Amino acid sequence: MCTITVFVTLKIPDNIARTAHHTLTSRLRCTTIRTLKRSEYWEIRFSGLESTQAEQIVERWVQKTSLFMNPNKHRYSILASHNSITEKNSQFRPDMNAAVLVCDQIDGKAEATFETLCAMATESEKPAALFRGVWWDLAFENLSPDAIRETVERITITVSRTEGLFANPHYQTYHTFFRDTDSE
Repeated sequence: MCTITVFVTLKIPDNIARTAHHTLTSRLRCTTIRTLKRSEYWEIRFSGLESTQAEQIVERWVQKTSLFMNPNKHRYSILASHNSITEKNSQFRPDMNAAVLVCDQIDGKAEATFETLCAMATESEKPAALFRGVWWDLAFENLSPDAIRETVERITITVSRTEGLFANPHYQTYHTFFRDTDSE
């Protein structure tokens, strides 16, 4: 099984990420957060394809269709691997300490995109599965790895108006990722 991950980001400043950062620092009193970045996350799995071939197929889909992004507003990056990103802990920007992936339990856009790709692909190019979510990259100032874990867990799940921000447990799932440190 080959997995291709696509990260789609805005070319202009991201007002959703700016608003989330403001909410974290002012309403949730998370003053140690230095940077917050948001990307749309797509994971496409193929069975029976080599990694380079699957990567070329996905790159063609991203460039030639409007299913993943608007080229006037977005930029993208593609990563190929044999595992889902949720099974490993290595996809970090160099200046980030942690990441949160939030996915809707029922995602109509992902389902429609998957159906469209299956309809337009040849039999050998058909994806086996497709997942979509929002990837949040977080950087903190002056926190130990344990404090970063605690802070990320506290700000991720929405429990009330003043607790949690990224994931509503009633209709979303989430995964947290932390940069490996020498002490772990």
